[in-house]
Formats: sequence, C-alpha cells, structure tokens
Amino acid sequence: MKAKWNYSDLRPIILEAKKNLPRSDERFSTRGFVPSMAISQTTIPPSDTEMLYSERGFLCGNEQVEADFNEEISQIEKLLRIHEVPLVSRRKGTCEASQKLVDAVNRRSHAINIWTFYAIPWRFDGDLTHIIDPPQDINGSPVIRSLKTSDFIESHLTRLSEAESEICKLRNKYAFWQAATIFLIIAGIVFFQWN
Repeated sequence: MKAKWNYSDLRPIILEAKKNLPRSDERFSTRGFVPSMAISQTTIPPSDTEMLYSERGFLCGNEQVEADFNEEISQIEKLLRIHEVPLVSRRKGTCEASQKLVDAVNRRSHAINIWTFYAIPWRFDGDLTHIIDPPQDINGSPVIRSLKTSDFIESHLTRLSEAESEICKLRNKYAFWQAATIFLIIAGIVFFQWN
C-alpha cells in the first residue's frame, strides 16, 4: 500500500534528500519557515533580462552553484519517483511513452516548487554570497546573482528594518481601531441602556 502524502508537509522527502547530499544543512531547511520568502523580501528580484536568459537555458556563469542547484532538483525528482508521490497533473499522455514524458515534466515542475519551499536560496562562498532564483520554466537555468557578503547582510538588514517599521505602523493602526471599536461598543451599550 502506498503511503499517503500531505502536500503541505513534504519534509520526509527533504530529510531523505539531506541524507544523500553533501553540505545538506547549508542547502535545505525543514524548520517551518520558507527561506525563499525571506530572500525575496530582502533582495531585489532578478531583472527581465536575467529571467529571459534563465528561460532560454543560458548558463548563469557560476557553474558550481548551478551544479548544486541541479543536483538538488535531481535528488528531489528521484525521491518523488522512488516514493511514488502522486502528483497533480492536468495533462494526460495519449500513449504510454507520452504519459512517461508528461510524468517526467510534472515531476520536475513539482521538484522545483518543493525546492522553492525548502531550499536555502543563498550560498556563502568566502566573501561572496550567491543568491539563487529558480527558473520559471522547467527547462530553464537558475538565476544566480553574487554579492559581497557584507553587501548581502546590509541589504538584508535594511529590508528587515523597513519591514519592522512597517509592522510598527500596522500595530499602531490596529491599536487605534481596536480602541475605537471598544469605545463604539461601550457607547452603543450605554446609549441603548438609556433608551
């Protein structure tokens, strides 16, 4: 009997991938937060030109980081196939060979999505930090941008402080509206008590 998979928690696949990959603690996180969300909120997204090169499959210029990315995607694909994780697909092949192709494309697409959720999208290499954006097309190559580590940390901290000040503003607005709501409820109760 096949195991039932919870699509909101594919940590068992990632934990097994971590066993099979070198330096896995630098590559994947299973702690419940999405590293790619953190990076997307603290760095500038890839330019249109970078995305176009990625979609066309041009090499990014950083062979080692790209090789690591492809190794991670291949490992996830392999584990999805081995564990027979059922994948949602809108397409069906017309024959057995075309169905195998559809399944392979679907598995790669799911592997990239899983990588986006669990992978740590930055890699430290000496005084450089490489930021990895997965391809938007399954045949594309990742967009890898390199920054000095000090610039990466400064950018990250700047965006985090901006987010913190935005959170403070939202808390103040929430406190105001909460107080206004309580006041209106009390005023309504008093008004109806007197009438």
